[in-house]
Amino acid sequence: LKSSIYFSSRRFEKAISSQFTVDVITKGEVAKDYVLEKVATPTVVTVSGPKSVVEKITTIQAVVSKEQFTESGVYDATIMYLDKNGEKLE
Repeated sequence: LKSSIYFSSRRFEKAISSQFTVDVITKGEVAKDYVLEKVATPTVVTVSGPKSVVEKITTIQAVVSKEQFTESGVYDATIMYLDKNGEKLE
């Protein structure tokens, strides 16, 4: 566990690091005779930052959107940080 101090114009705050497994979410259709294998690289990430922010994160999702998956390949994903209610954190 790393520890740092973050300073903003409002206050000092202890920094923490926490590890999360990345959940892969796909949006789009899979072409007939294809199988979509959901694999994130890396599968686990470490998030570091102010304690009040990092402690709100419960899930990290890698969202891949494509109208139709028709070929093998590596796709870019949008990373989303979610709280305990499944709401996106900014």
